[in-house]
Amino acid sequence: AMLLLTPVASAAGTGRAAQADSSSELASIGWLPTDVFEAGDGLPDPTINAVASLPNGQVWVGTMRGLGRMHGARFVAESGPTEANGKAILDLATTPRGELLAAVDGGPILRLHNGRWQTLGAPFGKARTHRLRVFADAGPARIFATGAGGVAEWTGKRWQPHALPQEAAEHTVFDVALQPARGNRKEILWVGTFGAGLYRCERGAPCQPMRMPDTGPRTDEVRVLQLQPRNGAAPILWAGLYGGGIARIDGEQVTRWHTCNSELPSDFISALQLVPEASGTTALWVGTRSGLTVLRGDAQWQRADPRVPMLRERIRSLAVTATSQGAPTVWVGTDSGAARVPQS
Repeated sequence: AMLLLTPVASAAGTGRAAQADSSSELASIGWLPTDVFEAGDGLPDPTINAVASLPNGQVWVGTMRGLGRMHGARFVAESGPTEANGKAILDLATTPRGELLAAVDGGPILRLHNGRWQTLGAPFGKARTHRLRVFADAGPARIFATGAGGVAEWTGKRWQPHALPQEAAEHTVFDVALQPARGNRKEILWVGTFGAGLYRCERGAPCQPMRMPDTGPRTDEVRVLQLQPRNGAAPILWAGLYGGGIARIDGEQVTRWHTCNSELPSDFISALQLVPEASGTTALWVGTRSGLTVLRGDAQWQRADPRVPMLRERIRSLAVTATSQGAPTVWVGTDSGAARVPQS
């Protein structure tokens, strides 16, 4: 892996970069090391569609030519079952039980359980599965898949479709977010479609479209969703729009950021990741068609280190892991490899 440097407020150096540069030198310039993994670092393909971390800390990547897993200081290609060999892996997810789920382009959903691969079948037949989501905030883990066929949930034996309005079912669903029931609030499934916008599906009631303010770029193509929990209040929903920037939905209030009113590098959002910070706040990491950026608070944007070319190209995926000391580390998947960005 190639070591590059990313600016942070903290000035302590760790890991292999500390072997090449003394801690005092890192402290004097205020950088932490970023590890960059490219084709020569064991990746089966440099295009990283997905990154996921198991509860034991093992990191996996889904590439355009199969699976890879972190082994020591580099990646190794994982042969996996026949269905995944050399195929594009479109998404990855993990469960609290330590299972790895993989969506194979043109194939089934695969599950790695206790060292053995199993097939869970294809949720949408021959249609592509775009996203896998695991929600375990309230009770047992629930597994969802999205794609051209809509939304399906794994029952333990089969994929159960979720009913959607006709105008939503006619479009590809790119992502979902599950808001658990709390007190008098019922469970809500948020559904992001590519062409029909965002839908709010409250348990026991028909799905309703969630209209966003029409000031600014388009809002009908929702690429990614993230829920930010809050103590004593309903969570905040973040929506990454393809061509429309970012929307924050807090009850009836919708706030939007796009290239016309912020330092967002592109309105084409491909990935979002909420990352806890040492201050106790939460930062929103944003992957766009033109690179990585971070939103802190309501208006503080921080672009990726300009000396790391990989972080200025198209970002395909984001994931957060934790060190043995509990400090978060952000993994970034791009068109030319993966980057591991430690946080103070």
